[in-house]
Amino acid sequence: MDRVAKGISAALTLILIQPWGLGLSWPQLSWVSLVVMALWVASAMGAYRKYLVSFRESIAHQGLQPTTLRAQVADLSTLETLVEELGHPDAPRVLYAIDILESLDKQNLVTPLLLHHTSTDVRIWAL
Repeated sequence: MDRVAKGISAALTLILIQPWGLGLSWPQLSWVSLVVMALWVASAMGAYRKYLVSFRESIAHQGLQPTTLRAQVADLSTLETLVEELGHPDAPRVLYAIDILESLDKQNLVTPLLLHHTSTDVRIWAL
């Protein structure tokens, strides 16, 4: 994908600056570059929001297999979401979040406050 993106940006730059294309000057090309950058940032933020929604839904439906996860996929927002799930009153969701944190080798994020959870299963896992 990186090579394709570089190729498209090079072709677009040629079209923008060449006389047979749009023939933009360098200052005009800078403005086009700023617009493209703003569109990229907006699309990246939209994708990030969709990722968080999708990840939270997969936790609620327990769609991920904790044993298939690798520690490299544990970015900060993923870990924050999992830690938030530890405070959920639904015991299966909490146990699932604990399983995922353990598979990511982040069991140190499982809080001792879970010893006061209403579910005995959660209290056992917390121990």
